[in-house]
Amino acid sequence: MMLHIPRFLFVMIFLLTVSLQGQELHQKVHLDLSMDMEYLMYLPEGYDKDAEEDYPMLVYLHGGGGGESIEYARRGGPPSIIKEGKRFPFIVLCPYNPEPKKYWNDYALIALIDKIIDTHAVDTTKVYLAGMSRGAYGAWRLAIDYPAYFAALVVASGVTPTAYGYALWIKELPIWVFHGTEDDAIPFRESVEMVEALERAEAKVRFTPLEGMGHSIRQEVFDRVEIYEWMLTHSKK
Repeated sequence: MMLHIPRFLFVMIFLLTVSLQGQELHQKVHLDLSMDMEYLMYLPEGYDKDAEEDYPMLVYLHGGGGGESIEYARRGGPPSIIKEGKRFPFIVLCPYNPEPKKYWNDYALIALIDKIIDTHAVDTTKVYLAGMSRGAYGAWRLAIDYPAYFAALVVASGVTPTAYGYALWIKELPIWVFHGTEDDAIPFRESVEMVEALERAEAKVRFTPLEGMGHSIRQEVFDRVEIYEWMLTHSKK
C-alpha cells in the first residue's frame, strides 16, 4: 500500500533540505572605522605652514603599548630626544598606541599620516618611517602595505613579516636595520633573515648588528645623528 503524502509536505521537506545545505552570499557593507588617535608632533624652528617651503617628516612608532597616558610615547627615541632639547630639521610625528597587547593599527596610522599631510606643510617626497620593537614591526608592515608613502625606513629590535614573502615588495625602499645580538625578547635572527632576503632581492638595505646588546637599544640607535642625515639623503622620485 502506497503512503500518500500531501503536496505541501513535499514542498516543506524540499525547503528544509535546501536550508540545511547552507547558502553562499556575495554582499557589500560599509564599515565605519572612525577612531581617535593621540599623537605628539614636533614642528621645526621657523616652521610656517603658509610659507612656500615644505618640510620633510619623520613618523616614529614607539615600542610596546598601553601606557597610562601620552607620556608613554616619550619614553625613548625621537620624542625623548626632543624633550631634552634636540632640534630636528623636519616635522616629527609620533603616534601613540594605548593598547597593551595589540599591534599598531595600519589603517589608523595611514589615515593619521594623510591628515597631517593635508593640514601641514609636508614634503611628500621626504616622508620617513622609523620604529622600535613593536613599533618596528608596525613600521615594517606599514612600509610593506604603503611603500609609495615613504622615502626611507629605520627599524630597531623588530619582529619582521615573513621575509621570503615580502622582501620583494619593498626592495626599492632604502632601509637601515638595527638589532642587538643578545636580544632575548625578539631574536636577532628575525632581522638577519629579513636583511638576507632583502639582499637577495638587491634591495637598498644596511644592517648594523649591535654586538652584545639586548632588546632595549632605542637610545643607542636614535641618538645617532647619522641616521637622520642618512634619511635626508633620500627622497621619492
